[in-house]
Amino acid sequence: MLLLPVLTSGDLPSPTGGLLIFVEADGGIPAPRVAVSAELRETGWPGISILELTLDFEERIPGLRWYLITSGQYQPPPGVPVHAHCVYVAEMASDGTVRCPADEYAGAANVRYRAGGLGAAQDGKVFAVTDYDGYHDTSSALVEGVVSREAPVAMFGDLTVFLPVGTPETTTAGSQTFGALAPIAGYNIGDYGVNEELRALDAGEDEQTSFLAEKTSGRLIEPVAVSSIRLELREELGFSEVTSARPPVASTDRLVWQNLEVRRKGVNYVLHDPLAANSQLTATFLAGLTGSMALTFAGLLLGPFLRRRAGLAEL
Repeated sequence: MLLLPVLTSGDLPSPTGGLLIFVEADGGIPAPRVAVSAELRETGWPGISILELTLDFEERIPGLRWYLITSGQYQPPPGVPVHAHCVYVAEMASDGTVRCPADEYAGAANVRYRAGGLGAAQDGKVFAVTDYDGYHDTSSALVEGVVSREAPVAMFGDLTVFLPVGTPETTTAGSQTFGALAPIAGYNIGDYGVNEELRALDAGEDEQTSFLAEKTSGRLIEPVAVSSIRLELREELGFSEVTSARPPVASTDRLVWQNLEVRRKGVNYVLHDPLAANSQLTATFLAGLTGSMALTFAGLLLGPFLRRRAGLAEL
C-alpha cells in the first residue's frame, strides 16, 4: 500500500505581509481606477525573484504620485543587487536609496526605493499601523514615483516597476508541491489597529483628507480602486499540473489567477507530479517485494531448524 505523506498546517507555506498600492491623497478626489498585472519570475541571482507590476489607469494622470508599500514576503531581501530594482539602469545614493532615473520610459518617473510603510493619520499626527490586511509593519519598505508625463513605450502599460523579492518557498511531500503567495494589491475594509505615535503629518498637509499616511514622510495617501487583477507565477511546471488552487487558476497547466480575491488572502496552490508519484509507487512496490522475498528466504533457511526443534520437543 502506498503511504501518503501527512502534512500539518505548520508544514505548509504561510507568507506574511503583501503588496499595497496607494496614490497621494488629493483633497478627497477619488483615486483613479486601475487594472493590475503582476508577474513573478526567478532571476539569475540565487534566492531572488522579480515581481513585475504593471498598472493601467482608466484615467492616466501625468504627475500623479503613487506608492507601493511592500512587506513580509514582498520586502526586498538583504543583499539584492542594485540593478534588480529597476526596469532600466539603477543608481544607489549614499543613504541606501535606490533610484531609477530611466524608468520614465516605462511610464514611471522619479522612482525610488527607500525605507517606509503604512501609517494612520489622526489629529495632525501619524501613528504606526499594527493590523491591516496585507501588511506587516516590522518588515515593510516603500517604492514611490510619479506617473510619467511621457507616454510609455508600447511594451509596457501606463506604469511598470520591478520589485525584487525573495523567491517564494514551497513544500514538497511525495508527488505534491504546496505553494502560497501573499496578497497582491491588498486592501482593507476600514478596520485596522494602531499603536505609538511616529511623527507629525507632512507640513504641506494643511487639511487632512485621508485616514492613512506614509509613515516616514508623513504624506497623506489613499488606496487605489482596482478594477481587475491578473497574477502569473512564471514557474516551469514540467509534467506537473495544478490539482487545487484558491482562488481557482485560469488553467491547470499554468499558475495564472484572474480574480480580485487575490487582494484579500493571496493564493494557495497544490501541484501534482505523476512521474514522482510513479517513482514513489515503484519504490514502495520494490520495497514490499524485497521484504516479502526476505521473509520467504528466511523461512526456507529456518524451516529445517524449526522442524528439528519440533521433533526434539516430541521426545
